[in-house]
Amino acid sequence: MPTDWVEIVNAREFDNNAYPGITADIVAEFSSILVELHKLTFRDYFHRNLSFKQLFSHFELHLNKEISKIILRDNTSIHNRKLADLLYLVKCELSLL
Repeated sequence: MPTDWVEIVNAREFDNNAYPGITADIVAEFSSILVELHKLTFRDYFHRNLSFKQLFSHFELHLNKEISKIILRDNTSIHNRKLADLLYLVKCELSLL
């Protein structure tokens, strides 16, 4: 999960095809969204006295809502598609042990 443009540049030094179509703007928006998702989730955690499992579920819920919102905003936009793809990658990498 690249959260900084430098990570993309470094990955592309080793593999020219790393993160195709991902721009600095997309990475910046992606990072900002991740921060907001964490803030929302922890707000829920503290206000509702959630268990860790519920915290995880709330993060997934907020993540799914954000992915949907981005796709529905403009489904023809390459920027939005790449951003939604990065967020989906986060979803795929999540696991509750």
